[in-house]
Amino acid sequence: LPPNATANNEDTSNTNISGGGDNNNNGKSLVIPITTSTNGNNFNNDGNNNKDSGGLFIEIFPEEISSVRPTTLTKVLREEQAPLTTWCDASLLYMKAKREKEGC
Repeated sequence: LPPNATANNEDTSNTNISGGGDNNNNGKSLVIPITTSTNGNNFNNDGNNNKDSGGLFIEIFPEEISSVRPTTLTKVLREEQAPLTTWCDASLLYMKAKREKEGC
């Protein structure tokens, strides 16, 4: 991920997309809830594979998405067991950035 991608500790249980702030006009940022620790274990020890990560998430702003390699983004989405809506949001954000870059 780009160096300025952030891991935050806020509640994102009701949404996968959060406001990206006033400094961009491309839309909303991509929020990927963190469901695993750095060693690959689930944060939850209850055995139910609950997606509660204690509010930790990765946030990628629209202006950052073009610096994220598609394979890296795919790997993060897969490893964090992101829901389908987050995959769709990621692909839409990526395609918008690509169109802007190409001037379409």
